[in-house]
Amino acid sequence: MQSRKKDLVFLDIHNHIMFGLDDGAENIRETRKMLEMAYEDGIRAIIATPHYRPERWAVSPEQTEWVFQKVQRLAKRIDSTFQIYPGNEIFYRDETAELLAKGKIRTLAKSRYLLVEFHPDAPYEYMRQGLQTLCLAGYQVILAHWERYDCLKEEPDRLEGLAQGGVLIQSNVGAILGKQGRAVKKMLREMIQDGFVDFVATDSHDLRKRPPQLSPAYDYIRKKIGEETAYQLCVENPRSVIENQLIKRKRR
Repeated sequence: MQSRKKDLVFLDIHNHIMFGLDDGAENIRETRKMLEMAYEDGIRAIIATPHYRPERWAVSPEQTEWVFQKVQRLAKRIDSTFQIYPGNEIFYRDETAELLAKGKIRTLAKSRYLLVEFHPDAPYEYMRQGLQTLCLAGYQVILAHWERYDCLKEEPDRLEGLAQGGVLIQSNVGAILGKQGRAVKKMLREMIQDGFVDFVATDSHDLRKRPPQLSPAYDYIRKKIGEETAYQLCVENPRSVIENQLIKRKRR
């Protein structure tokens, strides 16, 4: 088995590294350590995606921007090429499209890409219709950590219906490595093998339970499925988000 390229760099599109805004990094010290861990892992670009869920985390735009600037400066102290981009993980509600149009919610890296989540027990039709509404509004919609939703775990083939409607699919490193159990790990491997997953991201919240590391998932996918797929999910497609370019979907 050929080893991973030493000059390979990763891009993380889902990360709660901005301190004090949600249930991610608690303080600037933890943010700094998370940045150092990410850099050591080979990550060279992070889209910071604090939760957009005002009823749970009421954070002003001014506070969000202040923290973002702090995090950017911390990254530059590690390496001048280490990039931090703005974003949100959006908890879907009926008024989401309207809030986006008003500029209340951040897209990923100021692109047309959105990272969207739902409650784990959300009904499939509600999820499908909500995602379709955002796609029809002109956004490239990414469903965050699809493996958490009961309606999709029960019927993984529903991913095909979402994909046909233009929805892109993201999985978390931890789930790929088995932290949600063997059944989810097996299901994820099959879905990645069949080409129904478009992104792998850390969804990092801390240094231990959900660390900012992509390399373990990259190496697992490379060994079990292939280098091309691992590169597509951890490097190529994330780069397309940052560059606001359409990704090249490779369904099997």
